[in-house]
Amino acid sequence: LITCHWMACFWCLIPMTSVDDDDFDDDGIKMTWITALEASKGIDLRTNYQIYVASLYYSVMTLTSVGYGDIQPQNEAEYIACIFLMLVS
Repeated sequence: LITCHWMACFWCLIPMTSVDDDDFDDDGIKMTWITALEASKGIDLRTNYQIYVASLYYSVMTLTSVGYGDIQPQNEAEYIACIFLMLVS
C-alpha cells in the first residue's frame, strides 16, 4: 500500500515538474499523461485529489501487472519515469 502511494506521488510529480519545449502541442498546451487522459476520457482533472486518484490507479495497475492502456506516458520525462516505476514494481 505504501509503495502504491509513493509510486502515485512520483507519477503525479513528473508532469508538474518536467519542462521541455518538445512537450507542448501547437496550441501551447503541455502534453502530459494528465492532459492526454483528460482528452481521451472527456474529463477535467482540476484538483490534486483527482490527479492523485488517477495516478494511484496507474501505480496499482503497474504493480499488479493487470494491464492498462488508458493512462500512458506522453513525453520523454514520463517515459523515463514509467520505465523506472515498472522496474521498481
